[in-house]
Amino acid sequence: MKKIWSNNVLAIIIVVLMLLISVGSAITIKFGEDSNNIGWIGIDRLVENSNNLQSAINSLDNTTGTVQLGNDITLSSGVILWENVTFDMNGYTITPNSDFDIIQMKPGSTLCNGMINTVALGENGFNSSAILLDGSDDFGAEDIGTGNAVYYRTQIYNIGLYGWQDHGGTGLKNGTGIRFRSNNSGEFISFVNVHDIYFDGWSKSIYLECRGAAAAPYSYINGNMFSNIVMEDPHYGIHLYCENTTGNNIHANHFSNIQMQAGGWTKYGIRCDGDMNIFDNIEVWDINSVGDSGRYAVSFSSGSSENICSGNNEGGNISNTGTDNMFINRQNHTINYDGWTLENPYLNNAVLNYLQTTTTMVFNN
Repeated sequence: MKKIWSNNVLAIIIVVLMLLISVGSAITIKFGEDSNNIGWIGIDRLVENSNNLQSAINSLDNTTGTVQLGNDITLSSGVILWENVTFDMNGYTITPNSDFDIIQMKPGSTLCNGMINTVALGENGFNSSAILLDGSDDFGAEDIGTGNAVYYRTQIYNIGLYGWQDHGGTGLKNGTGIRFRSNNSGEFISFVNVHDIYFDGWSKSIYLECRGAAAAPYSYINGNMFSNIVMEDPHYGIHLYCENTTGNNIHANHFSNIQMQAGGWTKYGIRCDGDMNIFDNIEVWDINSVGDSGRYAVSFSSGSSENICSGNNEGGNISNTGTDNMFINRQNHTINYDGWTLENPYLNNAVLNYLQTTTTMVFNN
């Protein structure tokens, strides 16, 4: 009898602990279209069909939770990921049935582990963005003025983005893979972490866009991080566009470990209007073979300044009309700084690494 009582007490303790863990845990909603598994199982819920995806995300409002896909789905309208919601695509694919921004992310949300494919819409059939962040949502730090700043941890990772595919051709590609948009005074996007992304096609694979705000308060896209990215056959691989550069609109973003395969439609590997951005370990393949001299691995515009780019890009495919921009070419051991070119066989990778991290350059006109 004593042993039975002890076993019962132990079972009760285990059940209580499980309940406490469930109450304190984030909610996970498993989203799919298998109607045989609808209902609650512990803290996991399977939603009935693709029309309810936004409803599933909305049900996590004011909580920290995860929505998971259970199969490939087709969407007829865009999805909004609310603050602190994680959308785990679970290896599945989203296909839009028409032209709209597919996923719009809010501060603190996470998108991961899946694919978005617009190819079925055909050439010129998609002019929107696969993933959109809008500066009106104020990504970055909340309540800075109070001294109690809350830094959002917005993330995009392990995602494949497929636009119209026309490798080596000259047909027009449309649409943007990932777009950061900050187009009105006082808007900003900062501290977003994007990594392990594959792009195929797209008019612009990554597009950072600031418009308006010629006077304070300015709009900003600052301090974001992009790493471990592969791009195939983009028109623009990375485009940093500032309508006005007075307010340092696109500033101090960091791009690292980018592999880009140029194709017949590629015009720019990187086109930059901003300042103090870093492009580290950038490889733009076969840019010489894709056409005329008007195509560039890297192009810094007249409004750009103090940007640094390092990689194996050939000097003949670099354009710089800006101020104090630096190119470090690891392939032929050269440095180009504001119109000066230093070429020396003793500039090995160790020296180039040191020069890249040095704040004072000796190449001045």
